[in-house]
Amino acid sequence: MENNTDAKKIHLAPASAGYAVIMIIAFLAEAAFILMMMTLDVLPAKYTVCILLGMAVLDFVMLILMGNRNKLAVRIAGVALAAVLIAVMCMGAYYMYNTYKTLQKIAEYNSHFEQYDVLVLKDGSYDKASSIKGQQVYAFENDSKMYHEAQEKLITKSAVEFEMVEDSNAAISKLIDASGKTGDNIVYISDNNYQMLCDEDEKYADEIKVLTQIKVIKRDKDNAARVDVTQDPFNICVTGIDMWGSIDQVSRSDVNMIVTVNPQTRTILLSSVPRDSYVVLHSFGEYDKLTHTGVWGVDETTSTIEDWLDIDINYYVRVNFSMLVDIVNAIDGIDVYSDYEFKSAIADYEYKKGWNHLNGREALYFARERHAFEDEDQQRIIDQQKVMKACLKKVMGSKTLLTSYTDLLKAVDDEMETNMSEKEMASIVKMQLNDMSKWKIKMQSVKGDLTMKGTYTMGMGRDLLVSIPRQDSVDKVSKNIHDTLYPEDID
Repeated sequence: MENNTDAKKIHLAPASAGYAVIMIIAFLAEAAFILMMMTLDVLPAKYTVCILLGMAVLDFVMLILMGNRNKLAVRIAGVALAAVLIAVMCMGAYYMYNTYKTLQKIAEYNSHFEQYDVLVLKDGSYDKASSIKGQQVYAFENDSKMYHEAQEKLITKSAVEFEMVEDSNAAISKLIDASGKTGDNIVYISDNNYQMLCDEDEKYADEIKVLTQIKVIKRDKDNAARVDVTQDPFNICVTGIDMWGSIDQVSRSDVNMIVTVNPQTRTILLSSVPRDSYVVLHSFGEYDKLTHTGVWGVDETTSTIEDWLDIDINYYVRVNFSMLVDIVNAIDGIDVYSDYEFKSAIADYEYKKGWNHLNGREALYFARERHAFEDEDQQRIIDQQKVMKACLKKVMGSKTLLTSYTDLLKAVDDEMETNMSEKEMASIVKMQLNDMSKWKIKMQSVKGDLTMKGTYTMGMGRDLLVSIPRQDSVDKVSKNIHDTLYPEDID
């Protein structure tokens, strides 16, 4: 009998030790989950309490089941429960960690880069970068620090000598003048300037080539005017650049919208301004199209809008084409009402008059279209606001934020940046999850009149299509923003 009892003890010890290890792993997984949940801090207290109570109940049941020494099946059930608990906790901690890292990434005060081109004729005598060493290069007077830094890099690299001309128009004329006559010269110009020239006239892409490029990094400053985003009203400048993929290159601000948020009244006002609005640049004091502010950096865009509309901008959000596509797809599409039946001029998409259910790319080209409409940019602004409103309503007015939260964060990982902190973004999510309140979303836009004018970025001697803002419209938009921020000031 003694030998049998000893044998049982010998077999039971390893089994009991194994159960103890499983429970320790489960508790460690729970600890990791709780740590990430507290670090991320997006769940309201009511959800946090429910999760902690649920975990406590499951822990109690697991201990009871695994502590049963009489029935092996019961202990196996306890092991199965522990395995499920470990898997859920590890997966939850993993997703929350990724969420936290994503918020940190898009909230970093990112640096941007600009590329500067050395341009020559395709059929000219310069065939490689080394062939311009010691040569004369035409450039134009420019107050940009990045522009001059790239100049210095080119001098160091190729020992070139610069001949300064009045503006980018005068510089590019050294290769192709107004009459179409070409010259076997070398021109230094920003890549954004060159791409805008190519958009304006195909001859520049057909007859000119980029011989080499100089890349310059611009370090951004934190200019956010921070507030308690769950209590205080604030303005966000949303600027959409006309690029796909990575967000870290400066480019034209193709979409410009002021999002005024009042968390007390649960009101959002979307104020759009035409991309071609003719405004005074904050840093240079010269007239230019608003879209061109993007090539000088997001700070130039926000500061110019502040000066123009006489408002304070607390934060900016910078996005690109890819982000809109991915956001709309992450929330399984949006429903948008079209005022007209039309076909996209730049993609193979058609839209009917009335309601349209749009996927990501359909939404993008719906928002980009202007050539199909008589009033062009004004209708495009209306459609951009409709897309923005549809996204906001679906995300903030339903359970979509909760069910698609991780997918939404994945969608903006490399395609969005902001000077809001990760804690401020998490606070907004937490506020919305707390009561899932519906928001009142209003829309307005600045009206303008089209004409031809010179611009600082492209040269005052080259007339481009611009929109001269109507002062009464500017005053109305500015007042409505103020009234949304401070409704108590309304007479």
